[in-house]
Amino acid sequence: MKGITDPQEERVPLIPGRAEEPERRASRAASPRPEAAGFAVFYEANFDAVLGFVTRRTPCPHVAADLTADIFVAALQAARQYDPRRGAPAARLYGSARNILASTTAAASSNSTRSPG
Repeated sequence: MKGITDPQEERVPLIPGRAEEPERRASRAASPRPEAAGFAVFYEANFDAVLGFVTRRTPCPHVAADLTADIFVAALQAARQYDPRRGAPAARLYGSARNILASTTAAASSNSTRSPG
């Protein structure tokens, strides 16, 4: 059908040179592990997607990068408590992202409504 394209063909990585290989997409189901090598696999598999999620919800790419770092710090800190019966790793990661975005937005709103002096 004319006009319909494969969504995978249109994907452009947010960071040049970080094209998403099929094996990286498949590894998103991997759970976060607290040791460095295990967490690195989880981070690499999910970084582009989380950065994209945050970038679409923040006005500044620098803020998006900082928040993405905060999200992965939270994931690393919670890796030992991860229980696969409570949800998929990606669901927990996006839940953390949503919570961090909400708290950042609330803090920014609170700071902007205060009167000076």
